[in-house]
Amino acid sequence: ADIYFDYNAPVITNQTVHTVNDMIQTILLVPSTTIASTNNIIIYPNPASDEIFIEILLKRNSINTVHGLNNQAGYTVFGIDGKKVLEGKIQSFKSSISTKNLESGLYLIEVSIGKDKFNGKLVIAK
Repeated sequence: ADIYFDYNAPVITNQTVHTVNDMIQTILLVPSTTIASTNNIIIYPNPASDEIFIEILLKRNSINTVHGLNNQAGYTVFGIDGKKVLEGKIQSFKSSISTKNLESGLYLIEVSIGKDKFNGKLVIAK
């Protein structure tokens, strides 16, 4: 095989070996840039740098109690490799979450309210 470096003459080798690995990891893909296509949850700004806001737009009577969301709502942020990097409880219908400790990159976020889960993409750009 001929191997070219810049504009120099090629380096000629006897053989090349090309190995294709058939092991492919499946990663959760979300088709839209908004967190939920039903518009029940809004996460902004996206891309974010140091902080994101999560707004829950569900009917408040269905999950609201005297103590806000009554520990029924939470969030989990995963790296693109699937590892959990951040999680916590959502205490009110509009909450701020610090992303200062996250590196720039693409993340997956899951917001759970009771038994319902909403997934989306989150971009951190610093």
